[in-house]
Amino acid sequence: MSNLAIDYNNPNALRKAGLDALVKELGPLGMTLFIRQYDGGHGDYTAEREELLKGIPLEEIEMEISNN
Repeated sequence: MSNLAIDYNNPNALRKAGLDALVKELGPLGMTLFIRQYDGGHGDYTAEREELLKGIPLEEIEMEISNN
Protein backbone atom coordinates (compact mmCIF):
# COMPACT_ATOMS: atom_id res chain seq x y z
CA MET A 1 0.00 0.00 0.00
CA SER A 2 1.56 3.33 -1.02
CA ASN A 3 1.37 6.47 1.14
CA LEU A 4 -1.00 8.02 -1.38
CA ALA A 5 -3.61 5.33 -0.75
CA ILE A 6 -3.68 5.81 3.04
CA ASP A 7 -6.50 7.92 4.45
CA TYR A 8 -4.65 9.51 7.36
CA ASN A 9 -7.92 10.88 8.74
CA ASN A 10 -9.33 7.36 9.13
CA PRO A 11 -7.88 5.72 12.26
CA ASN A 12 -8.82 2.22 11.09
CA ALA A 13 -7.15 2.67 7.69
CA LEU A 14 -4.05 4.15 9.32
CA ARG A 15 -3.85 1.33 11.87
CA LYS A 16 -4.19 -1.29 9.11
CA ALA A 17 -1.49 0.36 7.00
CA GLY A 18 0.82 0.48 10.02
CA LEU A 19 0.26 -3.16 10.90
CA ASP A 20 0.72 -4.17 7.25
CA ALA A 21 4.07 -2.31 7.17
CA LEU A 22 5.21 -4.01 10.37
CA VAL A 23 4.22 -7.46 9.09
CA LYS A 24 6.03 -6.78 5.81
CA GLU A 25 9.27 -5.77 7.55
CA LEU A 26 9.20 -7.95 10.69
CA GLY A 27 6.90 -10.84 9.82
CA PRO A 28 3.85 -11.74 11.90
CA LEU A 29 5.82 -12.84 14.97
CA GLY A 30 8.11 -9.80 14.88
CA MET A 31 5.13 -7.50 14.52
CA THR A 32 3.44 -9.12 17.52
CA LEU A 33 6.57 -8.86 19.67
CA PHE A 34 7.03 -5.23 18.66
CA ILE A 35 3.43 -4.28 19.48
CA ARG A 36 3.63 -6.04 22.87
CA GLN A 37 6.37 -3.57 23.92
CA TYR A 38 3.86 -0.74 24.18
CA ASP A 39 1.21 -0.05 26.78
CA GLY A 40 -1.26 2.73 27.37
CA GLY A 41 0.67 4.11 30.31
CA HIS A 42 -0.92 5.61 33.37
CA GLY A 43 -1.25 8.90 35.19
CA ASP A 44 -1.74 12.43 33.95
CA TYR A 45 1.41 13.51 32.10
CA THR A 46 0.26 17.12 31.73
CA ALA A 47 -0.42 17.57 35.45
CA GLU A 48 2.83 15.83 36.39
CA ARG A 49 4.82 18.01 33.98
CA GLU A 50 3.22 21.18 35.35
CA GLU A 51 4.14 20.12 38.89
CA LEU A 52 7.71 19.21 37.94
CA LEU A 53 8.30 22.48 36.10
CA LYS A 54 6.50 24.76 38.56
CA GLY A 55 8.65 27.76 39.38
CA ILE A 56 11.33 27.02 36.77
CA PRO A 57 11.67 29.88 34.28
CA LEU A 58 11.35 28.96 30.60
CA GLU A 59 14.80 30.45 29.95
CA GLU A 60 16.35 27.98 32.40
CA ILE A 61 14.62 25.05 30.68
CA GLU A 62 15.80 26.30 27.27
CA MET A 63 19.37 26.64 28.59
CA GLU A 64 19.30 23.06 29.97
CA ILE A 65 18.08 21.72 26.64
CA SER A 66 20.69 23.61 24.61
CA ASN A 67 23.50 22.42 26.93
CA ASN A 68 22.63 18.74 26.36
